[in-house]
Amino acid sequence: MRFVLLLFCSQFLNISSLTAQVQGCMDTKASNYNANATINNGSCAYASSDVALKNSKKATLPTTINEISGIIYFNGKLYGHNDSGGQPAIYEIDTSTGIITKTITLQGASNVDWEDITQDDENIYVGDFGNNESGNRTDLIVYKFPKADIQNSAGIDITIPSSDINLIRFKYEDQNDFTEKQPNSTNFDCEAFFCDNGQLHLFTKNWIGNFTVHYVLDANKYSGVQTAIRKDSFNTQGTLITAATLLNDKTVLLLGYEVTGIPSGNLWIISDFNDVNQLFATGNKRKVGLGYIVDDTTSGIGQIEGLAMAGNERVFITCEYFTRTFAGLNFTIPQTLYGLTVTDWLPEYAGPVTSAGFSWKVSPSPFSDKLQLDIFCENDQQVKVTLHDLLGRELISKKLICSKGENKCELNDLSALNKAIYVVAAKSPDGLLVKKVMKE
Repeated sequence: MRFVLLLFCSQFLNISSLTAQVQGCMDTKASNYNANATINNGSCAYASSDVALKNSKKATLPTTINEISGIIYFNGKLYGHNDSGGQPAIYEIDTSTGIITKTITLQGASNVDWEDITQDDENIYVGDFGNNESGNRTDLIVYKFPKADIQNSAGIDITIPSSDINLIRFKYEDQNDFTEKQPNSTNFDCEAFFCDNGQLHLFTKNWIGNFTVHYVLDANKYSGVQTAIRKDSFNTQGTLITAATLLNDKTVLLLGYEVTGIPSGNLWIISDFNDVNQLFATGNKRKVGLGYIVDDTTSGIGQIEGLAMAGNERVFITCEYFTRTFAGLNFTIPQTLYGLTVTDWLPEYAGPVTSAGFSWKVSPSPFSDKLQLDIFCENDQQVKVTLHDLLGRELISKKLICSKGENKCELNDLSALNKAIYVVAAKSPDGLLVKKVMKE
């Protein structure tokens, strides 16, 4: 998904410039947005962003899942699991109350160190690849089974038969040393992955250095021990990556925490990459601070380890039970479920793919005191219209209820704007429309 923004004004651009490809930052929210760019090159820079995740708490989770380490959102429910030493089970969780509504046991599986869970349209994958204890595991594995086994089973306790579970065994392409390490001193620990187009994308939790490494596995190869191919890496500025999710086909979210200074949580947004196998090399990177792990003896976001998308702009985050003693004080944060809307930090072009059922005409350009928008919607829906300057600042925001067919909207009182290029955008459940316009 890429929106190529061209300014069709002959008095400002000649024919050759219309066909030229200009690399640069195409996100209007970035501080270095390039209005002439037609190809994003991952160079976008952003002002510091922070949100108090603790204010988005939805529920305290049951003690059964006090070591919750991974979650997915599926069929209107969350599905999560505990990490090392827990039962080989997945728990269905109500998103409003946090109550467990179903327990799903994987027959014949063991939980050495389950660290994340992901999905595709038909299957669920559980990653038993935690490796922080000694860094020398040779039994790394992903369990894969069909979603239909959950959907077609009644009752609050069900078992996935071993005959329905495929095993994806693997090793890392560049790990040659399997001597035992001290705890938390390896770069081959992993707690995060997602599935995309038949590939599993893994992200390491590197305990040495300030980066994560991106590896890829074949999600449909079950024989032998597969080699995880190293693709790229990224300096996370000390964030230990604990979860990943594919928000849409151009946006990946990485969750984690940092333990240097005052321990805190972060969300990294990787967007508008040209190739998911080179997402760090070609995508923009934006860091959103989520708050301190503890900010007093009973308050903080805890050790955040679970991340699941629920639509194009909302995620669920979980923390496991956390307790530590510092300077004679005991700090305790219970296992918690959070819900967070990430709209404010998503690039405008990172929304859903525009369809033929959502189109528009913007006129005039150049404009003087108003803009006329003729919007066609195939279905009744809400549309958000915004006007930005080239620094990414939102100048106007307007929500419309568009009926099926042609709709008209005006942005008025624009005469006070300086003579410059602006970006007008319309966003709906059916897509995102973006156009550059000039103020005369």
